Amino acid sequence: MNEARPLHRAVNRYLDWKRSNDRRFRPEKLEYLQVTSGRGSLGDLSPLKALDAVRYEQWDDVQIGDFAGHRMTSFALWDVDLASLEWVADFPHLRSLALKRTQITDLRPIVDHPSLRSFNYQACPFDERSWYEILPNRPRYRGPREDFPEEVWKVCRALYEAGLPIVTLLDIRGELLLSQAGWHTAKGLKSIPAEEVYAALGSHTHIDLPTFVNETRVRSGAKPYTLEQMYPEPRYPTSPPGGPPVAASE
Repeated sequence: MNEARPLHRAVNRYLDWKRSNDRRFRPEKLEYLQVTSGRGSLGDLSPLKALDAVRYEQWDDVQIGDFAGHRMTSFALWDVDLASLEWVADFPHLRSLALKRTQITDLRPIVDHPSLRSFNYQACPFDERSWYEILPNRPRYRGPREDFPEEVWKVCRALYEAGLPIVTLLDIRGELLLSQAGWHTAKGLKSIPAEEVYAALGSHTHIDLPTFVNETRVRSGAKPYTLEQMYPEPRYPTSPPGGPPVAASE
């Protein structure tokens, strides 16, 4: 008989936060879970018997299989490196799905889902079929087009096709904001004009992320980063929900 996998520290932080706000809180009654800044499996979620909604933020290697056996109705995936929606078919009661800054490209897995009623998206490198055929013909699929219009989607797609794990949207000033999905992101991504993105991509047959970051920095008059500066030890919130990423066994 396999031993139950311990809960990820981020899950325990969220449970502790719930207990601190409600002395009557019982984990088996928890319906909504939020985890922030981590990676890998959340562990054995079977004690959370009522769980039906989850939100990830800044997460690498999301393990959707953690929710097998739960009647999940809502997934919100923000700043995650997830690249496929094939798992959606395993959750027939799913009603709401939100994608924000992910690596999802193909929306076909959700087209014929029997229960999905709400789909929100932002800053994902959808392929052309998803953008031009699937999204326009499904009014319940809503995206903040003021932050992610077609010209910004095209930049997002160009970065994806160049092999860069970067997504784009517009910041509050209307400038192109670059972001790397996941928890361990490269320092130096910033708001830059679309033409600078295309210039950096066009001057190479292949470009890696550190080179791309520094080329766009130099173009704007900033100093380039060393690798040590670009990938410093990340800092994580000490107050729940969330916590520092740890191995799945911790």
